Amino acid sequence: MKNTTKSKQKSMDEARKTTENRLNGLEKGINALFSHDKTLNSAVNALQKYLDKVQKLTEASYKAYTNESDKDIKAEAKKAYMDEIRKHTIDSKEYQRLTEAVVDALAGVNEKALAATNAEMPEIYAVNYNQVATECREVGIDVETNIQNG
Repeated sequence: MKNTTKSKQKSMDEARKTTENRLNGLEKGINALFSHDKTLNSAVNALQKYLDKVQKLTEASYKAYTNESDKDIKAEAKKAYMDEIRKHTIDSKEYQRLTEAVVDALAGVNEKALAATNAEMPEIYAVNYNQVATECREVGIDVETNIQNG
């Protein structure tokens, strides 16, 4: 009885280890897709450069707002600062173009990540299904087939 329990535990541990290794490999591969995609990196860098420029352009109005102690003047300064931010972001064609480039690049990388996930998951499911099927058979539950790996 002890050997059967140890055998079951070993089999479960192997299935769990295989699953964890495959999922870790998939995660590393997906992370690499996002971190090494030239189109995405270029789009993000361009947007960041633009946002840095916006920060410099709005720095004076931000300081006027944050350094003001008079309540009424502070409210006006805040409105002026927010209007300036809006002018350089939501109302800016350049900002819209840059954010759309990031969105498009992310969509492209997401498609690659989804394809990688779809390619890997059937084998991961198979390992786990086969482990459960084996355990079911051992307790007398009839399971007709194993899923084939690969």
